[in-house]
Amino acid sequence: MNRWHLVFGLILIFGGAWLWESQAPLLAQTVLHNPQPAIGYPAPDFTLTTLDGKTFNLRAHRGTPVVLNFWATWCGPCQEELPAVEATSARYANQVQVIGVDQAEAPDVVQSYV
Repeated sequence: MNRWHLVFGLILIFGGAWLWESQAPLLAQTVLHNPQPAIGYPAPDFTLTTLDGKTFNLRAHRGTPVVLNFWATWCGPCQEELPAVEATSARYANQVQVIGVDQAEAPDVVQSYV
């Protein structure tokens, strides 16, 4: 037997073993053990303070469709889509709750923009 055959065989055996051992466990790959925002799973709960000082809690709206629009005053595409978001909110006011969530800007900046 040629020594290159032996080297090639050892590479196949040890390489295959390394690939087998380095793969992620099946349980770590499944969504069932760590629910993420995905079809069939509720969005993670969060609580925010609204511009009028009230509290918004996502969990309180379970059972009602909620559209979360994450935006910022400095975001050009966000500014362009706001009229469509407002029109959608007005059109489906009795069926869907549309919530605008600003991306970590000071309340006075957001209030003057609104």
